[in-house]
Amino acid sequence: MGQTNPYVASGKCSTTASSATQACFSITLTGNTFSNFGMLKTAISAPVIVDPALGLQYSGSILDLDTFYGPVKLEGNTFTNNIVKYASASSCDIAAQFASSGLAYSSANDNYQNFHYATYTASPFAGWNSVSESVTNRKTKLQIRSVISIVNHAHKIEIVKNKFTKNSGTKGIIYIDTYDRNAFVSPVTQSSPVIIAYNDFT
Repeated sequence: MGQTNPYVASGKCSTTASSATQACFSITLTGNTFSNFGMLKTAISAPVIVDPALGLQYSGSILDLDTFYGPVKLEGNTFTNNIVKYASASSCDIAAQFASSGLAYSSANDNYQNFHYATYTASPFAGWNSVSESVTNRKTKLQIRSVISIVNHAHKIEIVKNKFTKNSGTKGIIYIDTYDRNAFVSPVTQSSPVIIAYNDFT
């Protein structure tokens, strides 16, 4: 069958946000327990600035979806001690850096300086084996870390009857960024609400 999706080929489902056909995919998480994600990671002592072209701008420790064409449902799950680990003495300093310097990139605070796109240009005078590297720093976006991250989404999202205890994130433990429902002439996208109800946050 190769890489052809028989359901898409037959018109039974769609992988696009603008189609009126039902989505090919869905994610349902029910009755699970997620705990201590991030506890063993190195503590962050400075804002993390990333290259958005590498897909690093939004990061979810439990659920990390970008342009997922299908409904997402989380019901009856428990999320405990899933954290973004900031150095205890500098957590307030990091917030101050957000306010003062914004998205100013600093190589001194970058533990992953090689994680960026680079352009390579062959020199016409240096022969075939010599290539000069021209690197443009494209780390311009603050990395948004959360427990649940769903971005560029056009389908239904249900987060219902879950329990969240002692979790943390850069801008909150749940980060959702959906398409404008009026941007697509489609009954699928226009009737796809985001429902967050009956959850317990402590």
